[in-house]
This record gives sequence, structure tokens and C-alpha cells, in this order.
Amino acid sequence: MAKLPVEPYVAQVRDLFQGIDLENKLVDQDKLDQAVELILEANKIDDPPVNVNDLAKRLNFDVYFLNLPQNILGVMFDTKEPFEYHSQRAIVLGSQYDNLRNIGTAAHEFGHYFMQCNADTDYYDTRHIEADTISEMNANRFRDTLLLPDGIVKKFLRKRQWRKWDKILEEARETFFVPRHLIRPRFERILKRSIVDDVVFDGSGLDG
Repeated sequence: MAKLPVEPYVAQVRDLFQGIDLENKLVDQDKLDQAVELILEANKIDDPPVNVNDLAKRLNFDVYFLNLPQNILGVMFDTKEPFEYHSQRAIVLGSQYDNLRNIGTAAHEFGHYFMQCNADTDYYDTRHIEADTISEMNANRFRDTLLLPDGIVKKFLRKRQWRKWDKILEEARETFFVPRHLIRPRFERILKRSIVDDVVFDGSGLDG
């Protein structure tokens, strides 16, 4: 039995990561931005939030919500034969976790799917709360880039110049459905500058 088919853009995204030792090397941010740009374009996503449930459906993932063990955030597999729950491709999320955490976990698992899965080999990932390997760090950076894409973030920020950062970060949390503690470092990476809550955003960094 073969693995489930993928859209042509999925193969394009995976090609970006060919030859990179994802277990031992952090991926360049430029490659993550390129990958997410291809995903957004293929799925006609222009505005926040990036809907991980819709993306899962388009990628032929079954999504399950189960009461997971205390140290497990989620599970993803992509296999030739039906594995758990009669599925070949699935993400399992914790029913005990809130919506924002599950969105982040799904986006993290998409990172493994796009960067490490292929058309021939079975793949399994279990997302542990305390995992801090290079592979997990790469999936986290993919998560942040997918949920807070460069172009969409800049469009969001251009409309909020001359507001204080604490207000902008709160609006971003409500707009992108991403926890605030992930938003700040991602915005700082995009703008190449630090953010101070009670300082007004003057637009610097948007054209960099």
C-alpha cells in the first residue's frame, strides 16, 4: 500500500530542505520563509489567522482530540498502512489543552511533515513537552513562521504604526491566534529590532 498522495507544492517545499541534516543543524530562516510562502500561495491564504484545521484537511490529515499522557502535546504520523485509528496520515491533539496550544502543536507537526516526511518512508513523531532537540527546534521555528508569516505580519504592522507595542502585541494575539510569548520573538526577528511594551512603534524595520 502506498502513502497518501501529496499536492505538487508539498514536494516543492520538501525540496527546500533536501540535504540538510535537520537533526543537527538549524534551518536558515530564509528557507522557512520560502517554504511558508509556497504553502500560503498554494492555499490562497492572504490574511490572518492561518487556519490549521483547514490546512490539515487540505493535506489529507485526520485530526483527533484525545486525552493524552501528561508529558505529550501531540502525535503525528504519515504511513503506508493505516496506523492508529484506521488512519494513514493524522495529527492527534490533547483534548485537555486549550485551543492556542493545540494550534501551535498542529503547526509544529506540520513542520515535521513538510521538512522531514517523504513519499516512501513511514514517519512518526511524538511531541513531548520538554523536548529540546535540534529537530524539535526546527519544527518550532517552522510553527512560528507558519502562524506568523513575514508578509502577513508586515501588513498587520503597517496598519498599527504609532501605537504602543503592548497594544499591538495584544491585538496580534487576538488576530493571529498565537500566544503572546511566541509573538514577541517572531516580530523581533522580522523587524530585526527589539520591542519594548510602552514604546510607540514608529514603523522602523518594516522595509528591512
